[in-house]
Amino acid sequence: MVDRTLYWMPGTCALGVQVALEQIGAPYRSEQVARDALRTPDYLAINPMGVVPALAEDGVIHVEAGAILLHLTDTVPDARLGPAVGHPDRAAFYRWIAWLSGTLHPHFWPFFFPARYAEPEAMHAEVKAAAERRVWGDWDLLDAHLAGRDWLVGDAPTAADGLLLPMARWGLGMSRPTTQWPNITAHFRRVLDWEPAGKALAAQGLSRPRL
Repeated sequence: MVDRTLYWMPGTCALGVQVALEQIGAPYRSEQVARDALRTPDYLAINPMGVVPALAEDGVIHVEAGAILLHLTDTVPDARLGPAVGHPDRAAFYRWIAWLSGTLHPHFWPFFFPARYAEPEAMHAEVKAAAERRVWGDWDLLDAHLAGRDWLVGDAPTAADGLLLPMARWGLGMSRPTTQWPNITAHFRRVLDWEPAGKALAAQGLSRPRL
């Protein structure tokens, strides 16, 4: 049995990894990391980038949520976290993991941390508004993709759907919340009804959003 430890903070992209671990169904350890501990020597020895998630497997550390999810998909094929290599949907699975990790996720950063992008406090509202517009454009694209679909890829939930969960939650705090996009909202509800997602939310002490 693989010895796994997930390092996480509530509601971050680590939630998507925890959904995958719950889908795998094997025991794992869970280590919550306080925000002020991210830059401590102890945590930097685990993840030199000072962010979550990090997943330790038999002493080997994996980082970056998208990379962790692709690794788990490949190494635990019985968990069905994504289409098998060679399946026609495999390329689409790569696409959505990459898009969520590399496009949608970064568009949230200026909303949550405007001071990183503009030091004068007077500019923070403008920075946050610009971030919202970028996310809304992403939601438009995603909502169109989900029209007539239950899941991002194929006919069953995958690790990509689990990775979208934290970001859909973040969008609820914007001036146009995630619920303004009907197909994303329907997908959001389906993910919340997916047993591994419910277990991951509970494990992080997060309540089910009211949609």
